This record gives sequence, structure tokens and C-alpha cells, in this order.
Amino acid sequence: MVIDTDPTQGKLIINDIDDVLAILFLMAGSEVRIDGLTVTYGNSPLKRTLKVAHRTCMVTNRQDIPVLPGASKRGSRKPTPAARFIVEYFKQNAGKAVLVTLGPLTNLATALKMEPRLSEWIPAVLVM
Repeated sequence: MVIDTDPTQGKLIINDIDDVLAILFLMAGSEVRIDGLTVTYGNSPLKRTLKVAHRTCMVTNRQDIPVLPGASKRGSRKPTPAARFIVEYFKQNAGKAVLVTLGPLTNLATALKMEPRLSEWIPAVLVM
């Protein structure tokens, strides 16, 4: 599984923690294998969401999960490490893994633009 996310957390009520809670829930499941977190802008700028994703992996002792930066703004379709990871991961795991999207779908849209066959390789996209 790859999780595409825009995680935020903090003391302010405007900080939306649903992505972090979903990631923690999935990390706790022994029947779930997370092979990557692709991070995008959304509830906060990319710099912040990337920091939160790294911190989430660190505090759960899951630094084995790659965290890749993606789109930094709406409508961006420039290839990013996150989009490239999505393409390569699902090319290698065609039909065997799912994509869980917790934020804007910009990384997925960019990956589809880079490789139109991607839609044939992902058996399910779970959108929150």
C-alpha cells in the first residue's frame, strides 16, 4: 500500500489531524504493509506536511517507510519524487497493492499524466 497524504497536526483547532490518525491506525495493523508515504500540499504547505509525515514515521519507529515530496500547489503537474514513486511502485506491483489517498489528488493526477497505463496497474484507490 502507498498512502498519498497531506498530514498536519498541532495545537491549533484549524490543524486537521485526520490524516495522521489514519496513518497511525494503518501503521498499527499487522495485516497492513505500508510501502511509502507520498506527501502533498493541502491542509498546510508542502514543507509542513512533509515534516509531519517524517515526524509520524519517527515517533512510531517506522523510518523504514519512504516519505516522498510531491506537489506543492494546486494544479501542479510537474513530475515530483512522489509521482515518480507512485508510477514505479505500481508498475512493479501491478494488481497487488492499493493506493490510499487522504488529501488532494494532485500526486495521482501527475503520476497518471506521466504514465497513462498506471490506471491499469492499481486495482483500487481508496479515497478519504
